[in-house]
Amino acid sequence: MTPEDKYKNFQELSKNHKRDVDYRIEACDRASPFSVLAIHGGKTEPMTSEIAKAIAGNDFNYYLFEALQQQAWDLHVTSNNYDEPAAVDMAGKSRACISIHGFKESHKRQVCIGGLNVKLKNLIFQNLLKTGLLEQTTENPLTDKFHAEDKTNIVNRCMDGGVQIEISRALRDLLRNDPEKMKIFAAAIRKSISDYAAPAPPRVFKPKLGSF
Repeated sequence: MTPEDKYKNFQELSKNHKRDVDYRIEACDRASPFSVLAIHGGKTEPMTSEIAKAIAGNDFNYYLFEALQQQAWDLHVTSNNYDEPAAVDMAGKSRACISIHGFKESHKRQVCIGGLNVKLKNLIFQNLLKTGLLEQTTENPLTDKFHAEDKTNIVNRCMDGGVQIEISRALRDLLRNDPEKMKIFAAAIRKSISDYAAPAPPRVFKPKLGSF
């Protein structure tokens, strides 16, 4: 629970707010080994739901929690405490998850990439760099936050661990206003998932000279 959170977990939140009035949940299970989450969507961290759905496309699972009320931050439950049953179930059945979040930076187009899945983190960062959309040289320009390395974080409750992507307001605004750039951004992350899922090439045995 962060100091700003009103509720310590989803169960507490749900006792004080009405589903489909104060918030809505959309969960689409496509029986994929990969899931994309946006647990602070709607009015809390704008555009995170839209970005998550763009990444999921027509084949990956996705889960959205969207705040509908004006006091949206009241419905923010930090990732380490997020225990909504459908999200926990989806993450637990997934090989790897990606969680989309937003942070306040309004001038620089940046992402802060965290999570326990080091291989997928590296793939995502390298593929996003190739898009030319980012203004950074490291996976996490804000070195003091957004590491998302706690095992209780909803994104890490999958088999291989997950990747949390915090997206600056400047970059989210760009993606909102330019559908082509949204496609490019989502495609880079989708490619990263495909690269991660691809089987390793077979090892070729090369005998040393004189070994026969």
